[in-house]
Amino acid sequence: MVFRALLAGADLLRSHLIHWAPGAPAFGRLAPMLFSTAGAVTAVWLVFRYAPETGGSGIPHLKAVLHRLRDLSWLRVLIVKMFSGVLAIGGGLALGREGPTVQMGGAIADGAALGMKVSQSDRLTLTAAGAGAGLAAAFNAPLSGLVFVLEEMRRDFRPAVFGAAFIAAASADVVARSVSGQLPVSPSRITRCRR
Repeated sequence: MVFRALLAGADLLRSHLIHWAPGAPAFGRLAPMLFSTAGAVTAVWLVFRYAPETGGSGIPHLKAVLHRLRDLSWLRVLIVKMFSGVLAIGGGLALGREGPTVQMGGAIADGAALGMKVSQSDRLTLTAAGAGAGLAAAFNAPLSGLVFVLEEMRRDFRPAVFGAAFIAAASADVVARSVSGQLPVSPSRITRCRR
């Protein structure tokens, strides 16, 4: 929810700059472009300097972690992904919040698993469930988060994986709806909005 709020604030700032620029002095008209460029350059610098694993959507890295091919430094990934995502997306780059939300959800769950000192297998299950919670929160669609974990992230239908993914996705959806008040995104809703 913090990520969503920061993105909304950056988008509002960019919109104000765009509306202010046409009436501004000559160099003021460059403000929206400079804002976007500064955001993109800073985001790239943060990723390269502090956490290269946060480049792109982050989902391939998280899948590699779940298949035990890569490590996850949860706090570094969370901080760099949040700030670089806000700078890049808020600056106006054509990116979605879904991939970053999935990676940040997995990172938060990994940090919680480390704090609870669970086994490696349970830690991976919780990390996958956190990724599903991130997707569920991004789309306000808990079943999508559950299916994402079962099909994409773990490919494991054990009751523990199913239960953790279900509870995490449903909880994330409840929190996202209570904070933002949004309805699920569906084709029928989009059609109604166009009328």
